[in-house]
Amino acid sequence: MKLRFIAATLAVMAMSTTSIMAEGLQGTPGTPMAIVDSQKDSASILPDQYKSYATTMNTVVKDYKNGYTFTIPWRVADGVKLDMDVRSESEHIQGYSFNLAGPTQDDSYTVSFTKRNNTPQDGVSQKEWNTTWYGVPIKGMSDEEYLSIWRQHSNVFENNDIVGGFFNKKGAISARWDKTTPKSYAEMTSTEPVQSVFEAEFIMDKDPTHRYNLASTYAPIQGEFMEQGLMEHTIPSFELLNKSGSSTIKGVKQFISGTSDISVAEGIKFAIQKVLPV
Repeated sequence: MKLRFIAATLAVMAMSTTSIMAEGLQGTPGTPMAIVDSQKDSASILPDQYKSYATTMNTVVKDYKNGYTFTIPWRVADGVKLDMDVRSESEHIQGYSFNLAGPTQDDSYTVSFTKRNNTPQDGVSQKEWNTTWYGVPIKGMSDEEYLSIWRQHSNVFENNDIVGGFFNKKGAISARWDKTTPKSYAEMTSTEPVQSVFEAEFIMDKDPTHRYNLASTYAPIQGEFMEQGLMEHTIPSFELLNKSGSSTIKGVKQFISGTSDISVAEGIKFAIQKVLPV
């Protein structure tokens, strides 16, 4: 199993093909006009007094065709569906990439989740490929060993500070994470906004021929805010689905559950839930 930074590229791609629909706002009794006005433009950010409202919402993605689900514990601003062939060992990438409505107007946040092929290289078996890191068995591997082995095979460390390692994920053969931040942030040599990239990737026991990759970008100063949500909510929420369940959403144009969640399925546009009185 080797690392490729395609996920980081996907996480920061420009997203313009999907718009948000604001529904029921004018007709909701007691809704502050500030919220109504802010929703007229899907690219707008809510005023300061409503920042918590803008961020506290679950986005539940259920993709029955490709057989998995996950939850993002924040409000989605916009997003795109990804489905492409690539010239790398990933071969085919399918998934979703979202822009989030963040806690401040100055910072940008993205989350992408993709499924890609997991084809063994160099003539090794699928089992060996899934349980080794650059040919070294991952069982009992420390974070320091993980980073040391990676450093031997990549020049990405030259300009970045990186932390990471393997972790336990229910139902996974292997699961690893890493966070990459440009050294220019620590050295304060960059005049441009700097983004950290968080990645988590796992191979599921019931689907050993695919890799599932989570990637997120955010300002380093917001690392605790983002990483807590990703580690405590998004990663544990991921699970494989029975593909036969696709009939439950056949013909449905909007699939919304609960009072504050957005559910997304193939062919369904993102829709904002009605705003409740504050």
